Amino acid sequence: MSTSAPSDLAVAFRSLPRRLRQATGDDAPPAAVALAANAVQAAFASAAAMLKCSETSDAIGLAIEQRRVDDWTDADLAELQTIAQTAAKQVRHLEDLRREEE
Repeated sequence: MSTSAPSDLAVAFRSLPRRLRQATGDDAPPAAVALAANAVQAAFASAAAMLKCSETSDAIGLAIEQRRVDDWTDADLAELQTIAQTAAKQVRHLEDLRREEE
C-alpha cells in the first residue's frame, strides 16, 4: 500500500466531520452512529497527539499542511493514513447501513 501525500491526509481529516454528518440521519442505527462518531473522535485524538495540535479537523489539517515536506517520514505518513482510514471505514459502514435501509 502506498502512503498518502500530506495534502491528501489534510483533506481526509477535514472531510471526516462532513462525511459523518451526511451518513447520520433519523433512520441511522444509533449504535452504528455512535461507533462511527467514536472512531472519528479517536482519529482526531490520535492525530492531534501525533501532530501536537487541537483535536479538531481544521487544526489537524492545518498542522499537516504547515509541516515541512522534509520533516515527514514514511512512518509518520503511514501512521496518519492508518488513523484516517480506520475512522473512514466506520463512516463508510454507517453509509452502507443507511443505503440498505432505503
